[in-house]
Amino acid sequence: MKKITTLLLSLLLFSCSESKTEIENLTLNNGEKWEKNIETTNGISEMQTLISGFNRQSLEDHHNLNSELKREFKKIIRACNMEGDAHDQLHHYIKPILLDYFKKIDSKNIESSKNGLEELKIHLNEYKNYFKNEK
Repeated sequence: MKKITTLLLSLLLFSCSESKTEIENLTLNNGEKWEKNIETTNGISEMQTLISGFNRQSLEDHHNLNSELKREFKKIIRACNMEGDAHDQLHHYIKPILLDYFKKIDSKNIESSKNGLEELKIHLNEYKNYFKNEK
């Protein structure tokens, strides 16, 4: 699993340039939302669906959900065909998912895991604030 995380992190870091906002380095496009690809929108939506349908309490259940979320995330990474500033901004948006939220959900502490899941849920809801909503 560490190899996959390292690979995904490398892809993120080497394929993007930097900028600045609330989600670190994420900005709007001169006050407008960025273009996006349908694969990313579908992946974010699928992750939201997985979370909204989750009502289990055990640490093992949280870790299993996290595995499903990571599978969807990998689909987003594989389908990344965007270019330019919109691409860079998308990677600013998805970087915290990989670097922060997945790690929190994989915590050995149930409260940390639950908090990480809640933070991810909030983060996924922010997608629509930065990227165009129409499919």
